Amino acid sequence: MDILEPGGLRAYCEQFTQSYTEWWDDLGKPQLTPETIDRLVEGLAEEIGGRDYAILRRQRDDQLVAVLKALGETRKTPAAPEHA
Repeated sequence: MDILEPGGLRAYCEQFTQSYTEWWDDLGKPQLTPETIDRLVEGLAEEIGGRDYAILRRQRDDQLVAVLKALGETRKTPAAPEHA
């Protein structure tokens, strides 16, 4: 499924409108209105720029794996002694 097709981002936003409204309460007055959903979908379409969604997912996953590996490596490295 493509995130811009029916059942993608628009359906997700519509399904969870109430949840987002509750999560955003402490941000002031943002609301997940049909207009906001349109802006999200249009912005995502612009960002994707016609690129294949499967390729974008693979790039995202590869980058997440790289970050997790880097974090794992830093956790293996002993902390440097603090200077007095």
